Amino acid sequence: MISGQAERTQRILCMYYGVALPRSYNLREIGDVMGLTRERIRQIKEEALIKVNAHPESNILLEYL
Repeated sequence: MISGQAERTQRILCMYYGVALPRSYNLREIGDVMGLTRERIRQIKEEALIKVNAHPESNILLEYL
C-alpha cells in the first residue's frame, strides 16, 4: 500500500514528465491542480529524483532516457 505522500509524489512526477498523460505539465500547472506552490512542487520533484538516483537499481531507468 502506497502512502498519501508517496501517491502525491508519484502524481507530481507523472504530470511533470507526462507519464500516461497526453502531455507534460509545468511546475505552475501542477501546483494549481494540487493546491501547492510552484516552489513546493519543485522541491518534491527534486527530493524524489534524489531518492530514485540513490536506489541500487536506478541504472535500469537510464534505458528510458
